[in-house]
Amino acid sequence: MSNAIQENWVIINYDLGLKGDYESLYSFLDNKDAVDCGNSSGAFEFNFIGGSELSHEDKIEQVKTEIESHVSLSKGDRVYIIVHDKNGQPRGTFIFGHRQRPIWEGYGTKTEDDDPPPF
Repeated sequence: MSNAIQENWVIINYDLGLKGDYESLYSFLDNKDAVDCGNSSGAFEFNFIGGSELSHEDKIEQVKTEIESHVSLSKGDRVYIIVHDKNGQPRGTFIFGHRQRPIWEGYGTKTEDDDPPPF
């Protein structure tokens, strides 16, 4: 694997609850010159080590490792990131926590034929 550095944008969405380590997360995001993307969302450039040979999973792991080294995360904290795969397609995953029932569930009208999205 090449040790070339590839810059790429990371989109982050976070929910650290009421007692989360927001100060460390905000310090991390500020040091990355992250841009605001709305409540609990941001985007920043990340220097991925490995160049264009990196898999999507490798990119996810690099970002996760760096966030873990700067932010104290607790059970219940959720962090979702989106990075581009080898084909340039954005793909997201929870690096901490998991998907929960959305607060808007039940407000819309659905038919039995409605399928959930594939992500």
